[in-house]
Amino acid sequence: MSKSAAQKRRKRQLREGKIDPAINRLHWNGTNPVSKMTPSLQESVIRQSNKHKMRNLSRLQGDDSFFHVSVWIDMPCPAAKRINASFSSGRKA
Repeated sequence: MSKSAAQKRRKRQLREGKIDPAINRLHWNGTNPVSKMTPSLQESVIRQSNKHKMRNLSRLQGDDSFFHVSVWIDMPCPAAKRINASFSSGRKA
């Protein structure tokens, strides 16, 4: 098989007398440095109670507000007049 570009680069740096990058890598000898714990009931309750507080702080300050206006325009329409007339006379359109 052919060599990858990264492998060629590492070999070239070793030939030129530069530092081997494998030396900089940490060796944990099969142990995982991160230990995971399940949260206690109190920790999970606190996390759930604080879950959305930071998101809603900006709403309390009012810096992202907008102004909304609903306007109803009553325009005369011939079809609306026919429908209203038929309902007022009691017959179907």
